[in-house]
Amino acid sequence: NMISEELFFKNLFDTEGISEPRLATFTFDMIGKLTANNVGGRFSTIIATLTSSYGAFTGDVRDIDLAIRLQKTQTMGVNANIKLLQTTMHEQQTFISRALGGNSDARYLQFYPGGLLKIYSDATQETMGTLTHNLNSLATTYATPLGSTLATLLQGFEAAWTAAKTAQIATMATVDSDRGTKDANRTQLEVDCTQAVHIIGSTFPGDVVQCSAL
Repeated sequence: NMISEELFFKNLFDTEGISEPRLATFTFDMIGKLTANNVGGRFSTIIATLTSSYGAFTGDVRDIDLAIRLQKTQTMGVNANIKLLQTTMHEQQTFISRALGGNSDARYLQFYPGGLLKIYSDATQETMGTLTHNLNSLATTYATPLGSTLATLLQGFEAAWTAAKTAQIATMATVDSDRGTKDANRTQLEVDCTQAVHIIGSTFPGDVVQCSAL
């Protein structure tokens, strides 16, 4: 049987078995070897092509790594906002009760439904937007009995949460976008490496030892 056409013409590097670091290392090594054997400029064009696609791909990998690190930091900030709200509402519960007429007063119960901390202790990223918005509204409505210091503290949770969550979402979007770009640039690098293999093969047809050296 004739050798399959796919063996000759497919993307030789399109396989999960080739990791990103391995592809980058292979390409860097190939560029070096082609440059060292660029007699009469015979490999100049493919060297330039590989250098460009290698730079784009490795740049994407670095960008994603940095973005993921930033995303982790911002997630820590988001979680810190939740913890701070929980701690504050626990520590200020008695003061809010006194300021608003006691644990059975309707105003107090708007802050602590059922007189419990549960609404805050169970806070998640999904509920924080509503929690902090309602808290801001209540603190504004009852600013006089609460006093300016506590009212301002409670009002500030909404803006702090919005800023932290917005930053986290923006970074997540950046990571997703960078991954899409990286995937496209990886495919281009794979194709360019495949082209380089064919160029080497056509330069030294049938010479496995010479081709393998490059």
